[in-house]
Formats: sequence, structure tokens, C-alpha cells
Amino acid sequence: MSNVIIVHFKKKSTLFIKFIFINFFKLNNLDLKLDKKGGQRYEVERKFGISTLCTRVGLQMIYFDNAASQKIRKEALETLNKGLKNCFANPSAKHKFGQSLLKKIEDHRNYFTKTVKGKDLYDFVFTSSATESNNMALLSFDFKEGDVAYISSSEHPSLIGPLKECEKRGLVIKELPLDESGILDQETFFQNLDSKVILVALSHVNNQSGVIQPVEEFSQRLKKIKEETKIHVDATQSFSKLSISLFDQYIDYMTVSSHKLGGPKGIAGIYVKKGVSIKPLLYGGGQEKNLRSSTQSFPLISSFTRAVKEGMDSLEGEYNRVDNIYKKIRTTLKENIPEVLFPFSSSDKCKVSPYILTFVVPNISSDIILRHMEQEEIYLSSTSACSSKVKGENTVFKGLGIDNKYHKNVLRISFSNETTWEEGKIFCEKLKNCIDEMSFLMPKKK
Repeated sequence: MSNVIIVHFKKKSTLFIKFIFINFFKLNNLDLKLDKKGGQRYEVERKFGISTLCTRVGLQMIYFDNAASQKIRKEALETLNKGLKNCFANPSAKHKFGQSLLKKIEDHRNYFTKTVKGKDLYDFVFTSSATESNNMALLSFDFKEGDVAYISSSEHPSLIGPLKECEKRGLVIKELPLDESGILDQETFFQNLDSKVILVALSHVNNQSGVIQPVEEFSQRLKKIKEETKIHVDATQSFSKLSISLFDQYIDYMTVSSHKLGGPKGIAGIYVKKGVSIKPLLYGGGQEKNLRSSTQSFPLISSFTRAVKEGMDSLEGEYNRVDNIYKKIRTTLKENIPEVLFPFSSSDKCKVSPYILTFVVPNISSDIILRHMEQEEIYLSSTSACSSKVKGENTVFKGLGIDNKYHKNVLRISFSNETTWEEGKIFCEKLKNCIDEMSFLMPKKK
């Protein structure tokens, strides 16, 4: 025996209202069938079974939000647990236990400088996050009123925020120009370079578009013109995934983060070229060569190092493997959903990281798609205005050149060392089903 409920939506009912209502029934094991005679009428039939509003049993999680935070690697987790259990002394303590940990921290520090060919050329300071590292660099330099810093509005808030604070004290912020593909427009930049420039801040890989900026080439070119200009690179999305070298010393500061590459949260770092000024944000015990006072966490540092080693040792092979998955997913999405748009693509002049794939589904809110996919235990990223206090134009998307009409339709999936093509196939299938259903619910154009 079953119960049949007939639901009638008014013509003015929004897609979002329909979505929430219908998915409430779906979560409670209800089938949705269209009553063709009714047009906007839906027949909902109750099925036998246990209803639940919790995660449904038997669904495999597909986590495609690795650019936000990555699952900790098995080896890094083992190292962290071992450190928490056995290496609990304070590295600043004068006894043998503490000093042994301090020496190991220095060994880890040396590994970080060696891995980018920066040994004896750069210092490496352990911090708690990429945000702290970026603030540390961008709030360190001295400037006069009227001095100029360049940054793109497409950058992460932890880069833009500190410069906005400096702007209140007289620093002039100018837009770092990007071309239509999202790559740094070097010709436009150098043709219009302000003589008062003292700083340029940019990401190696943009966290939203995945576009790889030619930071080494650009830094070398700028230093030959304005040697005193400081260059800060945020390598959060690229470190241990793409190659980068500090050997030529054109980059002054570079930020890296643990949880974006399979290490634990709460630990990150910043490279600082020797001889370049940097000021601490925290004062106290003088740890990290007087640049970051706070008790050093050996378990976090050692786990961070282990995650980086895992990534560096398999960098080229993993890049090629993930690139293959990226291309298959992109091709399949276009085949399944012809209207899908890809704002950023690799070309002769622009390269996009295979770890980040951004796309647009016109006419359907990305936030609604995200909620639908959550029910399938599939997690991706949406920066739709529906999920933030910002309405209308998105400054990051505008900076990347995405048409304003698509700002609420942008989705991002991002991959890790654990991502498989099998997951990619399931994602493409589930997304197609979601789009078909959402399109079906949308009012027909007359």
C-alpha cells in the first residue's frame, strides 16, 4: 500500500523552492514522477523503507574539493601520530630531549630549502598557515605614501587583505593585468609599469582558475628593470605538484602550505631570500630565528615534511596521471552536457594545472548543483553568491575575465594523489543526472 501526494507549484515558484521541496522527498526515500497532464504537477509516491535525513548508507564519498583542503596522506598521518606520541618535548627546552627535537627541526628546514634549490640562499620559516605567511611577507616591507604595489583582483583574500590594510596607510594598489585566458599580460604590465613600484604579489597557480603563472620568467624580467622591487609568490596550490626553483633568487618571498598537499592543518611556511627584510607578526620567545615566536610543533613540522617528500618523489608521475584524469573528465563533461563552458584552457601561451578544473553550467545556480551533489556524497566547490554575503558581481571572477552573467554558475573540482578516473566517471554521470533534473524543473521558454 502506498500514499500518493500531488504537488502543484505556482508559476512564480522559483527553481530553488522546487529543488528544496523535491529533494526533501528524495531524502525520505520518495520517488518523483511527472504527472504529464498537470504540467507543473508532480506525483510523489511513498516507498517502503526507513526514511532518513542523514547520509545515505552505501554511497562512496567522492571528494573533489582538494584545492580547499586535501586529505592527509597515510605516511604523513603515521608520522604525525608517532610525533604526538613520542616527541612531545618543547624544542626550546635546554635539556637533551628538547634539543634533539630542535636539531631535527633544523634538518626539516634544510630539506625545504634544498627542495627548491635554495639552500644557503633562502631562509625557511615555519608558520601556522598560508594566510599567516602571506601577511608576514606583505606587512613587512617599508613604504612611503604614494609607493605602488601590483596585485590581481583574482587573487586569494590572504594576499589582497594585507595590501588593503597597507592602502589605508598610503600604499597605492594597482591591478596586475591578466589577458582573456587568465595569464599575466606581461607586455601590458611592463609598458605601463609605474616607476614607484615596490612590490608585486601573485600566485604561482590561481586557486580558482588553475592557471599557472610564469612566476620565474616574470620575476627575472622585472628584476632586470627594477631590481629593488620585491616579489612575493603564493605557491600554495603548486608546491610539490609543479616544479619551481628559487636558485636564481629573483623571488623574494614564497608561501607554501601543508594541508593543500596532504599534510596536517596548522602548519605552513614561507621562504625568505637572505638579505631581504621581513618582520615578525608575533613577538615573544624568539623562535624561528626571531621571526615567529611560539612553541614549535615538531609533530606538525615532521608530518608536513613527510607529505612534501611524498609529493616531490612522485611529482612528475602524479602530474601526468592527474592530467590524464583531468582531460578525461573535461571531455566527458562536454559530451554529457554540451552547454557546459570551460573558461580556462591550456594553450601555447597559457598552461592550466590539471589539479584544478573550473567550469560553468549556464542557467543553473552552482549552489543548487552543489547541494544536489552533496546528497550523492560528492563534494565540490561553489563560490556562488547564494553561498556568500556577496551578491551579483564576483570580484575574483571579474578579475579572471568571467562574464558577469555566469558568476552564479561557476563550479570548481580539484584533485589529489588519491583521485581516480573511476571517481571521475561517477562524478560525470551524477552531474549529468543532476543537470537533466534541474533543466527539467526550469520553466520552459515560450
